[in-house]
Amino acid sequence: MRRPAVMETLSTEEMQERMDQFVYIMQEKFLLGEDSLDYSKIDEDETLDDHWMKEANYDAEEKYFDDD
Repeated sequence: MRRPAVMETLSTEEMQERMDQFVYIMQEKFLLGEDSLDYSKIDEDETLDDHWMKEANYDAEEKYFDDD
């Protein structure tokens, strides 16, 4: 028989510390080539390009009008 999971309540500081540790570990794995993500699927997904193109155009417009 399985025991019910006990939910641990973390303080904001503890949550931030765990998030910082997680980000650090994931960055190290990425830099060392130890991540298991298939980047070719991302590179070949043109729907993602549409999103970034819209963002780039929006940023360019904002910069143009901010310069006035």
